[in-house]
Amino acid sequence: MLSISGPKFTAYFDASGNKRESILTVAGFVSRIRKWERFEQEWKGILDGHSITQFHMTDFASSRGEFSSWRGQTALRRELVARLAFCIKRNINKGFAARLITRDFDDVNEEYPLLEDAGTPFALCSRTCMGMLRKWSMKKRVNINDIPVFFEDGDEDRGDFFDRAKAEGIKITPLTKPESRVFEAADLVAWKVRTAMRGALNVGSYEDALGILSSLDPIRDLLTKNGIFDARALRHLCVKGGSPKRKDVNSLGRTRK
Repeated sequence: MLSISGPKFTAYFDASGNKRESILTVAGFVSRIRKWERFEQEWKGILDGHSITQFHMTDFASSRGEFSSWRGQTALRRELVARLAFCIKRNINKGFAARLITRDFDDVNEEYPLLEDAGTPFALCSRTCMGMLRKWSMKKRVNINDIPVFFEDGDEDRGDFFDRAKAEGIKITPLTKPESRVFEAADLVAWKVRTAMRGALNVGSYEDALGILSSLDPIRDLLTKNGIFDARALRHLCVKGGSPKRKDVNSLGRTRK
């Protein structure tokens, strides 16, 4: 019998938001290659049924581009997101999401060398996702180095993350969105998680946040979230990592961890 070698799993990640917005989220999935092949066909089939070539969450949410005629069509919108969510559920092994409040990052970074030690907000969220992927791989007895990891090649500060991942022994391969439809799914989840949190922070409505996330119910049990990097969590990260306060150290004498 012919022996087939090569990776059995691959992982894809994308971000929603950036360091200039109130919330930044990185989300993604790991699954078997054969499942991703099925995902690509099913996802494309759903979009083809609506004459949509690519799913861009920002365009969908604001009724722009290919979704310009969808304004006010609540039932149609819910039906599409529900079908996409079930497509994700059917074809992934595990999902991950990391979230960060950017103003809290800036505040803590003034107190501790957070940027130097943990990286940019994007790098911190992405490294957190890699940590969750590592835990999943250990549980499944899969070497994380045997899981090709792909990030959408358009996110800010990806260079800092790529360098830190390489130093930690993880190879990251950048791909453009058209090269894999999985990025469209990661974008959907990252946008939903970020928007729900932003709404809860700005409006203070937990119920509204749950409403935004309700469309992700099909994958709720498959999605691991790290909580949120707020001021308290970021300070804890610095203290736990042994980072001294900026006022107590000459920054010129520090080396990045």
